[in-house]
Amino acid sequence: MLAPILLIRSRDPDPFLLSAETPRGAAMREAVVRIAAEYGVGVRLPAEADLATWCIGLVGPPAPLGDPGPGRVAVSGTLAWNIQALGWVGDWSVRQDGADHDWGVRGVSYDDAFAAMVRGAVMLAAGTGTP
Repeated sequence: MLAPILLIRSRDPDPFLLSAETPRGAAMREAVVRIAAEYGVGVRLPAEADLATWCIGLVGPPAPLGDPGPGRVAVSGTLAWNIQALGWVGDWSVRQDGADHDWGVRGVSYDDAFAAMVRGAVMLAAGTGTP
């Protein structure tokens, strides 16, 4: 199970946290779930209440949350529209076995950014390498 904690900075000047409820993230939620399913992974997006409890806000990238429990990978990071990169820039982080693993992509569609995020998380969870 993938548990993403993502700060989104789109073309709109107001950033938002991708949650299970936020209307602005509906298309992105669908993309993450669809892409994760292609890798055979489920997704649990946080509720707004979860984000508030964890004190995750709109300033800076969300910090890795640590071990989310058996069978889960918590990915934190940002996805930002960047005109200079001619696309989306994604930066991801996972804390696993006491070590932080960071990776990212530049100048891609958000579908491709989410695919890179999911692929990296799956590699780490399966122990088949680092992203």
